[in-house]
Amino acid sequence: MANIKELPALIVFDDPYLGKRNNPQAKINIARLLSEWRNRNGRIIFSQHMSVSRILPSL
Repeated sequence: MANIKELPALIVFDDPYLGKRNNPQAKINIARLLSEWRNRNGRIIFSQHMSVSRILPSL
């Protein structure tokens, strides 16, 4: 496994507009992942969806 400092960043997306999660442990798993990443001084990027529309754009 690569040294965590060689990894570019951890990015976690969690959009509440997508509805109920299909993984009830997601919040706990995300918290554990963030904790471990921080313990290893990894870079973390946070993003917040700020759209005024609840309609998702076509991909």
